[in-house]
Amino acid sequence: MFRVIIAALLAGAVTFGWGFVFWVVLPTSKTMLAPLMNGDAVAQEVMKSNAHDGVYFYPMMAEVFEDETAAREAFQQKHKAGPILQVYLVRNGFDPMNPMLYVEGAVYQFASALLAAALLAFTVPALPTYGTRVIFVTLLGGFAALLTRVSDVVWMHHPWEFEMYQSAYVVSSWLLAGLVLAIFIRPAPVKKLI
Repeated sequence: MFRVIIAALLAGAVTFGWGFVFWVVLPTSKTMLAPLMNGDAVAQEVMKSNAHDGVYFYPMMAEVFEDETAAREAFQQKHKAGPILQVYLVRNGFDPMNPMLYVEGAVYQFASALLAAALLAFTVPALPTYGTRVIFVTLLGGFAALLTRVSDVVWMHHPWEFEMYQSAYVVSSWLLAGLVLAIFIRPAPVKKLI
């Protein structure tokens, strides 16, 4: 168990560092997150609506659940015509340099690595080589990306390019985590009888 925890701590540190490199250092991330034109004016307009913190989607299907034909048709027309918006609203904002944000991020990365380490430990008898263990952890990242990021393309209409970029981050993070975890979590050595 001690070996699993140490492996998870190191893998969590690696994925935490990779997140900084991927999202801050690499120039490609700047092309994925475009600034909103007249962002201040849009933000002020949203604030006037007295909306509370949450996720907002337009057009919304609320009217459809009333089972009124006219409301359903209006929703479908708005949806077909566009625009379609999804907004994450945090009214009071937060300090992006708050040390607690980075502490929470490190804890999140460690918890994720601990789960991957536990899954690897359960399956390690079937993964005798370093390479197969790395591939296993990388596939965990692929599964997570497919389950969450591609889901947003299908159901929330997020752009493919953005979600593929997010997926590349997830899979590359777990490739790096796998390189670390596979060193520490390995099959027990075979004992010789003679």
